[in-house]
Amino acid sequence: MNDLYTYGQDVTSEHPEVKITIEVITPDVAQRMLKSNVHNRKMKRAGYVQDMLDGAWELNGSSIVFSDTGALLDGQNRLMACIRANKPFVTVVVRGIVATAQESMDIGAARTLSDMLTLRGYPNAITLASVTAALARVDRHGKIEAGFYKIASDTFTRRQLLRYVEENYESMELGKIVNYTKRVLTKFEPASLWGVLIREMLKSGDANVEEFIKQINGTTTPSPQVFQLLKKLTKNRESTKTEQKKIIAAWIIKTWNAWMKGVPVTPNTLRLTLGGAHPENFPTVYVAE
Repeated sequence: MNDLYTYGQDVTSEHPEVKITIEVITPDVAQRMLKSNVHNRKMKRAGYVQDMLDGAWELNGSSIVFSDTGALLDGQNRLMACIRANKPFVTVVVRGIVATAQESMDIGAARTLSDMLTLRGYPNAITLASVTAALARVDRHGKIEAGFYKIASDTFTRRQLLRYVEENYESMELGKIVNYTKRVLTKFEPASLWGVLIREMLKSGDANVEEFIKQINGTTTPSPQVFQLLKKLTKNRESTKTEQKKIIAAWIIKTWNAWMKGVPVTPNTLRLTLGGAHPENFPTVYVAE
């Protein structure tokens, strides 16, 4: 090994009881390893299964760890994912660790999508992560309402979302969408909501979106339509309704549509009837021809 990568004193010889290998773990091997899973946390339904199915699992230095008595200390979720995906994976395996060391394993913060995006050099990673998750839901379901709420069974792994960014950052102009989103964010509309709407609005051209955003964030005098929207948003700032994001999105869309067409809006126009005898269809974003 190149000495440039050796920073600490090598004390391997002082721990002859610890053995470290790199192994191919097949589903059968994973089954056998899990038989020694006698003292561990409750298993989680992590995104490891999908990553393995997608061929996105890499040898990343994380290890399967066994105690000096053969008990599995760390790696149960990876092993179960191997079985569920029915695909082998390559990993570091460490044997001979004292059982009490399990208490110090995996107590740090999990790496988030924004962490992964930052490591790859993407700007505005936190906003990009939020917008990406929302747009991925929209694309999966084919309707923009899907970007305003999460469905428990409708999950994406961090690697799936990272791949979504890598495949669409340029073609979808995600950087531009995020920049507009950051300029317009307020306390009552999350980044995910604005990111979904701005992608649709951009179909009418940058100049229209630029002017609309300036009116929303107060850098230019708002039009009568936007003025009504801002009054409505301010009045409903403290609302805790579970459907509020969808309702606010409808208000914004109706304001955009009226502004683009040059027609007025009123407080009664800015509403969304979700239930009752005559529920209202969710509005579509007007695109200039």
